[in-house]
Amino acid sequence: MRKWLLCAFAVLLAGCEKDFLVLHFQAPVGDLYYGQQVHYTFRDSIRGVLQARNIPTDSLVMEMDAYNDKVLHLRLADDSLSPAQQEEIREVFESILPARNAVTFKLHMRLDTDQLQGLDINRRPTGAPPRHFDKAVLRPLELAIVLGRDYSTPPFLNTFLRVQPGQGDEMLCTLETYLAPALPFNLLGFTPGEPGAAEQGQLRVLSRDFQAAQVPVQLSFRDAALRRQLDAGHLRVLLAAKDWTDFTGPDKDRLYFVLGAPLPATGSPRADAANMHSECSRRLRSLGRPFSFFLGAGVDRLTYVGLAADD
Repeated sequence: MRKWLLCAFAVLLAGCEKDFLVLHFQAPVGDLYYGQQVHYTFRDSIRGVLQARNIPTDSLVMEMDAYNDKVLHLRLADDSLSPAQQEEIREVFESILPARNAVTFKLHMRLDTDQLQGLDINRRPTGAPPRHFDKAVLRPLELAIVLGRDYSTPPFLNTFLRVQPGQGDEMLCTLETYLAPALPFNLLGFTPGEPGAAEQGQLRVLSRDFQAAQVPVQLSFRDAALRRQLDAGHLRVLLAAKDWTDFTGPDKDRLYFVLGAPLPATGSPRADAANMHSECSRRLRSLGRPFSFFLGAGVDRLTYVGLAADD
């Protein structure tokens, strides 16, 4: 009775909202320090995915949970959405969960030992096979990439999204990942393949007995969406040697995804740094799946869809 009276009074002012769905996310949807407002990156993403299905969103009200910043309450401001449309909204959200579970970051690394070359003292290929090199370490490898985690509140910070030097004066926007398990050799360097061959290149490696060589490498990613990103030229791949100065992971083999073309520069270092990092963040957001399932702020970070509890 008390709730009914409150609702009847509220409807005179702004209408009475009806609890609809409870959505759980991998990351905060806002900042409880400033209230229960849902950050626009989540709000716009949720509205966008529904509008793409021609579902009206004007009557949807979103509010962050008062105690859990990873929970969003979706309410209906009026009765304009039919039961069929409400069911479709629930199905749209629930379809995200199996789509994320289907993502794989596994890859196959094939090394062409028939074209193995020795390296001279300056780590340049000699054009001839190395005299003593254990080819067993260059066997085909089944690997996986491990993504870093963004943190804080939306739109989030990602310390693995970096601006790095490329060839010449180029500056590249890169997303750092780790390879698992560790490679059976030490990686000395990597030269990417020709444009259009995003998953190919030349590896310079050091065997366990300290023999150096160069060998062509072919990477094959299992995930179809990731392969489409590579084939379309939205991503390129770089492999990097262990960084022993990085105390967070000095013994980890790194794989970088290069996001788009080299970054533009104006000649002003301070302004360029800010603009480049901003552009990197924009590129990561625009990549979409499969990265949007695990990074950034948006509806793809959804982990659970529940019905609102009856009071």
